[in-house]
Parts: sequence; C-alpha cells; structure tokens
Amino acid sequence: MKKTLLILSITLSSCSVAIGQIGVLDSNYNLNGIVTTSTSLDDDIGYSIASQSDGKIIIVGSSDDDADYTIIRYNTDGSFDNSFGVNGVVTHDINGKDDEATDIILQPNGQFIIVGTTIDNWSDAFFIARYNANGSIDNSFGTSGITLITDEDAQAHSVSLQTNGKILICGDFSGFNHREVIVARLNVDGSRDSTFGTNGFVTTTSSSSLYGMDSEIQPDGKIIIGGYTSTSPSNFALIRYNSDGTLDNSFGTMGIVTTDVNSNSLDNAYAVLLQSDGKILLGGYSDNGTAQYDFSVVRYNTDGTIDITYGTNGIVLIDVNNNSTDYGRGMALLPNGKLIIAGYAHNAGADFALVVLLSDGSLDTSFGTNGKVFTDIGGSWDKAYSIALTPDNKIVLGGYSNTNGDDEFTTARYISEFSIGIIDLSLKSNSLMIFPNPILKSATLEYELSNKENLSMDVINIKGEIVKSIFNNSTKQKGLHQEKINLSQLSKGTYILRLYNKNSQTNIKIIKK
Repeated sequence: MKKTLLILSITLSSCSVAIGQIGVLDSNYNLNGIVTTSTSLDDDIGYSIASQSDGKIIIVGSSDDDADYTIIRYNTDGSFDNSFGVNGVVTHDINGKDDEATDIILQPNGQFIIVGTTIDNWSDAFFIARYNANGSIDNSFGTSGITLITDEDAQAHSVSLQTNGKILICGDFSGFNHREVIVARLNVDGSRDSTFGTNGFVTTTSSSSLYGMDSEIQPDGKIIIGGYTSTSPSNFALIRYNSDGTLDNSFGTMGIVTTDVNSNSLDNAYAVLLQSDGKILLGGYSDNGTAQYDFSVVRYNTDGTIDITYGTNGIVLIDVNNNSTDYGRGMALLPNGKLIIAGYAHNAGADFALVVLLSDGSLDTSFGTNGKVFTDIGGSWDKAYSIALTPDNKIVLGGYSNTNGDDEFTTARYISEFSIGIIDLSLKSNSLMIFPNPILKSATLEYELSNKENLSMDVINIKGEIVKSIFNNSTKQKGLHQEKINLSQLSKGTYILRLYNKNSQTNIKIIKK
C-alpha cells in the first residue's frame, strides 16, 4: 500500500506547518469561520476591519441604509464582545443625516480612531472620532469625541497614525471641474495641525479627476496616498508628500505617479502598502480587455519608478475566477513578504475572494487552490472590502453579505501558513501520516504520541463546516496510533482532517475521489 507522508516537525516552543492546508476557513471562529451580523432592518455594510493585539476583531461601517455609522467587536471565537458598547455594538448618528465609517486604526493605548463621511449643510464632510477600549466615545477628543472637516465637499477613505500620535486622513472632494485629493492632519487631541498645509489640510489636483483611497506613512515621515485618476478611462495613481504636506518633487513627476496598468483600460486602486525595503505596492482591479476585471498589483521603487523585477514589467494581473469580474479591494503582507489581496469575485452573484502572491508577484500555489480561495457566505452578493491579520497571522476579511434580503456585516477568518499546524500536542516529530490520499472510501491516519492526550478528530469541508466527527474528546495513550477513517458517504472534493485538543490543533488536507 502506498503511503502519503505529511511531515510535521513539532516542538512545544515553536510553530509548525503542515503541508497543503493554508487558506481554509478557521473553524475556531464561530465554528465555520464566518460571522454575519444585522444591526438594523435595512442594509448594513462593513467597510473596514482591524484586529486587536488580543485577537479581538473590530468591523466598522454603516447601518440602516447609511443613516448611522456602526462599530462591532467580536471575541476571538466570533461571539459578540459584551464588554464593548451594548452587547458588542456601537451605533452613532452625528447630526441626523447619513453617516458612513470607512476606516479604523488602533492606537497603542487601546483606543481607536474611526474616520468616515457625514453630511454637513447638505455637503459631504470628513468626520474623525476617537473611542475608548470599551466602546465609549473619548470626549477629550475634538468636540465631544468628534472632529468635523467641512472645508470641502469631501469623502474620507483612509486613516493613518504617525509615530508621534498625529492623525492623517485622506480622501477626495468635488473640485472646480473634477475630483481632487484631500489630505488632512490632526493633532493628538483632535484639533487641526496648523503645521500641515493650510489650516491642517492640503489638496492636490490633476488634469482629470484624482481619487485618494488609501494612505501609508514612511519611516522618514513622508506620506504616500494611493488611488486612481480618471485618465483614459482610469489609471493607478500614487502621490507622495513631505511631512509638512508639500509634494515630494523627488517622487515621480512633481510628487505624482500614474500607471496605465492594462492598455488604456479601467484601472482602479484601493490599497497601498509599504514593503520593509521601502518599495511600494498598489493594488486594486483592472479591465482585462474583455470588459471583465482582474485583481491587479503594481510594485514601485522608492523613487516612484516601476519595479520591473515584479510580475511582468512590474505589473501583476490575476484572473481570479475564470474570466469573471473580480474586484481587488484590500491588501496585507505576511511576515515572509507574501502579499494577500482580498476582494470579491463574481460567481452567480459575488463571493469573498483571496489571492496570495510570492515576493516576485507569482501565485503562491500552496495557498488554497493554486493561490486562490473563494467563499460563498450564503447570500447572492458577498463582498469583502478590507483585510486584517490577527496576532497569530490568521487572515480576516470584512465586508457584507446579502443573506436575508438585506446586506449584513460579515467577517470571515482563514488559516495562513503562520497559523496552521500550531499545536501543543505531544506528537513525535515526523510521526503524522495518512494513507492513501486521495481517498476512495477509507484511509488510515497514523501518528505517535509522546504523552497521554484527550483528542478529537473531525472532517471539515471547504466552507469550514464539520461534515463528520471521527471521535470526540477520546483518551489516547502514549505510543503509536492508527485511526481508520471511513469517508464513503462523503461527496467527491477537498476536505480538512482536523486533530485537536482543547488548546491546539493540526490540520491535513485530504481529497475524496
């Protein structure tokens, strides 16, 4: 009998990775890896997500068809954090008009800052609010916890935090003929920073509309804004400012770089990231030439020139779901430099979508299926707008799902290569194997324990649902074990075999023929 050996090197003080398991939903998060929440009778949309140092997850957005902005905090198991707000939820109505919270950033002291757009005298305006760790608003910030920037008819998209605690907000506004980028900076107390631009903000125009969607702050204090311009019909755009808000003329052309990603097509960027070497990643989606969109990423050198060593001449286009319409919206970097792109892909509606790229821009085929993962939350439209990494590098997506006729806040948590196989079981090194794999009817899992353990074993489908329990809290003695697993009743497909105790787990990808 041919044996397929899955090697697992395990010590009690370090993380271990089992082969071919990354990208699955984390069943320790609400059992199936997904949480949906309705806070009103109308649409609820999550725009941004963050993970605290304790692993708790915060999602922000709008409720009741944009009438209020909403903040929700979940425990690490996906349950509501009842120590936060009212049963884990905070809603706020600024002035009786529409409010949308579009981004969140956590402060080192446990407080967090929310930015978004409200209506002031029938025009859009920035709002910036600071909250305490328990969800109460910080009344020492701005006016009763909120600062409004009403100088322009502007929409806020992103917030960043400088090392000195000053707060940077970027967005765009209706200029004389088209949209222009606006960047504002506040002091720690929520007052405008008069040392930045004019009265605490700067505006940047171009020959066509310019949209500021995301921001990063370099270690030297320079500010990078990522977005897009409406040129032919739209191109990726990067702007770099000096720390005082003046354009950095050493970057691109007078501080601005635009990139036609795919031959005069529509190219919209929503996320910007800084690599540890100072190179800049700008991601979003581009028309692939067939009136469909693909995830797209461009990497730039520190001076704004395109890094031609990345992808194809500095550009990566990813057809996520076989010529469907795919929208890239958020990005995150794993500790090893791999890039995660999050968004959604059309599939008889839309599904959450994840793609992982290696440092050279090629797909990481160890992740999901050839570097890609789709999640059908259960609704007709499932859209992920943001991404965060937990302290143990699990991947969390935030957005919404139309599951019951209305949109609902949605979060999904996935296993990455840095979080899978992290176990405290007493498995001996290289002792874990399953054979045969692929499996026709049954297989044998073989493992050796150094100590007595109480273990459980489940089979989980790609949605994170338990489809078969092999045993539950069963006492296993020290020594060699062989577990017979009967999968004859399961449909063909890919599953995860999970071996775990109350503190830890290990997972094996199996294929049912």
